[in-house]
Amino acid sequence: MSINRIELLQTYLKEEPDDAFTLYALALEYLKAQRYSEAKDYFSTLVNKHSDYLPVYYQFGKLSEKLNEKEKANEMYLKGIGLAKKLKDQHTLNELQQAFNSLNEIDEDEE
Repeated sequence: MSINRIELLQTYLKEEPDDAFTLYALALEYLKAQRYSEAKDYFSTLVNKHSDYLPVYYQFGKLSEKLNEKEKANEMYLKGIGLAKKLKDQHTLNELQQAFNSLNEIDEDEE
């Protein structure tokens, strides 16, 4: 019998409560399980404790869209865009920009 991934990650988190990767992995597991409230809590914790953890901004933005929280989604995408520029991460910058443009119905050809 294999241990539940969420339970396993919770165990890791107890050992290292501030580990960014574990917080992110837990949020993604809750997202997969459609437990959006828990996912949102972990994404929020991650953004507050590890604002430089770039992958969180895309996922948190997408979750916010799913929850019809357009303002929060825009906030996450824009923070991520700023961080991606600072880190010179072109791939993530492109993903975040596309997500932002899509949410706001911006046609990239008109820019």
